[in-house]
Amino acid sequence: MILEKVAPKSMETLSYRPIDIYISTSENICLVAIDFAGLSTNTSDLYDFIQVHGSIKTIIIDLSASTGFMKHYNRDDIIDNPSILKDFDCRKPCYKRS
Repeated sequence: MILEKVAPKSMETLSYRPIDIYISTSENICLVAIDFAGLSTNTSDLYDFIQVHGSIKTIIIDLSASTGFMKHYNRDDIIDNPSILKDFDCRKPCYKRS
């Protein structure tokens, strides 16, 4: 697995996140998730993540099980127009009971 080549063999801190190491050392990454909530439901965090990690060029959301379609998002389009991430805000909060 490629993560073994860029990630240390032992964890020295709890803040160790191999995905961050992989993303920061790779180019032209395409993130693929099943459903929008599979990646994130917080659109501002997702925008910040994409903005910080310039190597993420594409996001593909696989909706084929429910709709038969896939959605494609280009990094440049997201940076220019963050409102296209509204699709990721798809979880409704729990109803408050008395």
